[in-house]
Amino acid sequence: MASGKAPGQDGLTSNLFTFFWDDLLDLKLLDLLFMALKECTDNNNLMSTMKLGIVTLSPKPGKDKRLIDNLRPITLLNVHHKIFTHIIANRLLVKTSGDLSKKDPFIITLGWFLTDLIIII
Repeated sequence: MASGKAPGQDGLTSNLFTFFWDDLLDLKLLDLLFMALKECTDNNNLMSTMKLGIVTLSPKPGKDKRLIDNLRPITLLNVHHKIFTHIIANRLLVKTSGDLSKKDPFIITLGWFLTDLIIII
């Protein structure tokens, strides 16, 4: 995950997870996160915090920030949601041996998250 990005609703950044990764492993907190993610797949339902995002406007570079046409909406998602979608995207890539991306490069692009391609209204 890219560092220095704005946090989601919970206020936790990817930098925090990166910095404390070993401590989180020692405290078994990541086990709790992965158990929660497994429960999501078992129940075919996301956690309520994964269904939330903060929609904000981001100015386009080099444009007048006062004009609405020069602003683009972005959704700030919680890091655990990004971790989950990253895991799913990587498993899809492994399971398909990259076949999907050969047929349609829009489906899986390395360095992208599934959330980059999904918009929930």
